[in-house]
Amino acid sequence: EQTDPPQHGFTSTKVQLISATVPSAAFSAGDWLWSEATEVLQPELEWERVQVARVGNPFVMYNSFRGQWLLYYSASSVFRRKDSKNPPPMYIGIAAAPAVEGPYRRINEKPFLGTSEGVPQVIGAGSFKMIKGFDVLNYDEESGIGRRLLALESRITRSKDSSVSSIALLASADGFSWSLIDANFLAPSARENSWKKANIHTFDTMIPSFDPDHVFIYYDARDNFKKSTECVGVARIPVVFLESIACTTATRVGAL
Repeated sequence: EQTDPPQHGFTSTKVQLISATVPSAAFSAGDWLWSEATEVLQPELEWERVQVARVGNPFVMYNSFRGQWLLYYSASSVFRRKDSKNPPPMYIGIAAAPAVEGPYRRINEKPFLGTSEGVPQVIGAGSFKMIKGFDVLNYDEESGIGRRLLALESRITRSKDSSVSSIALLASADGFSWSLIDANFLAPSARENSWKKANIHTFDTMIPSFDPDHVFIYYDARDNFKKSTECVGVARIPVVFLESIACTTATRVGAL
């Protein structure tokens, strides 16, 4: 099911790269020298051009075992929610490059994450980012224990007549194939009048120097879909808990 897009100026979008350099060892935040934006990806495939042709929400990381830079991105925007005018992306794709500047080439002609018709029905795949501290593959030959990559994905699900935006936890042994660990790792609150009753999305992670035993997840939240108050929340997740999910004797990343 799709609804007609409102007239709000959405056009075809693309992914651009901007780099920064530091002029000297002694610098302040204002000393960064930013380059001009360089286009690295445009919506070209059929699944990147559904209703609103777009690629965006980029996340770039270096895969040492492949010797490549990987660009994860969301694609398309479809108005499938009667309770919101915000069109979520539908799919997540991967492109690879020998250098961070590119050129990026799609690894697969199909998306690796997208919508599904299960219960609840997944109607949007918003964005995808790896968790800081769990974005590098490790494998100990002596112990036979490997540590998988961990990532978060914002997704829109629909049950009956309402939709919900939440953040899912995923794991991977190679950065290409991902397994769903928890579909509602961070979910809206069911409490009445909660500031995060309707939406949790647009996130980022960090391990602060003042609290190295926890991963902080900062996220955008809203109390309603149409007329809402927007807030920023933070979840504090123990590193040891994420380690228990990431580490497994079945993960042999050195053989990939």
